Amino acid sequence: MIKEKYRDKWLVIVFILLLGVLSTCVQLSSLPEQPNLAKAKENCLEVKLLGLITIKENSEKKIPIKYLVPGGQSIGVYLKTPGVMVVGFSDVKTKDGEINPAREAKLKEGDLIFKVNDLPVNHEFELKNLINHLGGQKITLTIKRGKETFKREINPVYSDEEKRWRIGVFIRDNIAGLGTLSYYNPQDKTFGALGHTIIDPDTGKVFPVQQGKIVEAKIQAIYPSRRGQPGEKIGKFIHKNIVGTVYLNNRFGIFGKASQEIINPYFPKPVPIAFKEEVKPGPAEIYTVVKGEKIEKFTVYVEKVRPYQKDGRNLILRIKDPRLLSLTGGIVQGMSGSPIIKEGKFIGVVTHVFLSDSSKGYGILIENMLKEVYNSNNFWVLNSTFSFVKYCRYFSEKNILSIAGKRFIPSKCILGNKKEIIRRRGKWIQLELSSLMTTGSFVSF
Repeated sequence: MIKEKYRDKWLVIVFILLLGVLSTCVQLSSLPEQPNLAKAKENCLEVKLLGLITIKENSEKKIPIKYLVPGGQSIGVYLKTPGVMVVGFSDVKTKDGEINPAREAKLKEGDLIFKVNDLPVNHEFELKNLINHLGGQKITLTIKRGKETFKREINPVYSDEEKRWRIGVFIRDNIAGLGTLSYYNPQDKTFGALGHTIIDPDTGKVFPVQQGKIVEAKIQAIYPSRRGQPGEKIGKFIHKNIVGTVYLNNRFGIFGKASQEIINPYFPKPVPIAFKEEVKPGPAEIYTVVKGEKIEKFTVYVEKVRPYQKDGRNLILRIKDPRLLSLTGGIVQGMSGSPIIKEGKFIGVVTHVFLSDSSKGYGILIENMLKEVYNSNNFWVLNSTFSFVKYCRYFSEKNILSIAGKRFIPSKCILGNKKEIIRRRGKWIQLELSSLMTTGSFVSF
């Protein structure tokens, strides 16, 4: 009788502890490792209870897809801002001296201007035309800064030097560059690329996206990497061959809907993705383009796996392929997004190069890349219908992207049925491995 009473008490205690562990799993699912409680993993907690019971939640439950078609294709990326973005300030020379109305109104770099006097603004030329048309009148700008939307009143001033009305800002409404497609999901026609966010070169902030597109690109040459100086792919956009529409630019890449079936000749069928528990150090392959539009396979070695690294640098890779090393010197800009396959499974994509040793670089786990999209409030965006609005195309098909240094870029702006050739001031900037990105010209107002 006494033994049964003690046994019942122990059963109650075990049951209570079991409930406690289960509730802890939910609370710790988004927290970093806590060794004092258990061996905690992101979205996965494994605990041995009294040395008898093992409770394990598999991270596979967190992603609705299990198979993907690896990418490897070189792509041209165009992104358009919502409104126009303030990227800098320029004092206006007037008869009363230098004045900057925008600074006086407390505008900041990264601010998005949506409206002038309740009239929508989507392109830089629209802001310029409205300011000039209103002639010196006080204007009200509708601005978005982070999650906050507010209004500012500004008094434009007349520039004696440029013979027009200005408010003293540099603005940008688009960005373009070269990268690599990471994956295609034939189930919902979505794609992902790059493996890292696109940052505005002047503000240092995540480039906001209203709309965008990816097009086919052709690699024409490669500048090899050297110690302390990453190399790059030299490519040309094939504008008429649109691959898909971009809706998201987040910390782990760009994502959108494909407008055509995307094929990798190495993988006629989708391959299984590897979850973090499955990824171990060892030999693997990356798929990327080094000439023309042909995807090629190259051998690499995964030296280290860091699944809980929150910045996405989950894999440390070393290029082992002699041919790739001779052609590129290792990892180069433009390889960002190249898929990594290990033992028949899709484990991640290339994202960064080591400046001290260009044969080494970082990669992100494909599981982490997918979680950023499928386990977020942004997933519905990829499955919604957007009409792609035509906007100014600053680069013609003859432009060869990714040539280092600054230069003047002739650009074509399509305004309805009217076409005008405008020479704007442009510059080339470095953006992680997405080759040397062209910023789309910025203009002062």
